[in-house]
Amino acid sequence: MRHESKYLAIKYFHTEKNWSIEWMCKQLEIARAAYYKWLHREVPNDELENINLAELIKEYDERFNHILGYRRMASWINQSFQPYKI
Repeated sequence: MRHESKYLAIKYFHTEKNWSIEWMCKQLEIARAAYYKWLHREVPNDELENINLAELIKEYDERFNHILGYRRMASWINQSFQPYKI
């Protein structure tokens, strides 16, 4: 998405710092309606799968003390979880 990083920033600062959504949208030059449309969107299955895979990679990275390269990481994930063929 074109403005996704802006939307994520708005969401963070609104929930954590209680900043005004209206003010942030004006500063970032995006429509408030576009932000709310993004906020209430249905997340596609591909994006959900990517989120789950990223969490799995973070878990393996911490478990093996950050020593696995991308090839070994892919090998561990492929051995453990058949749905992910990297």
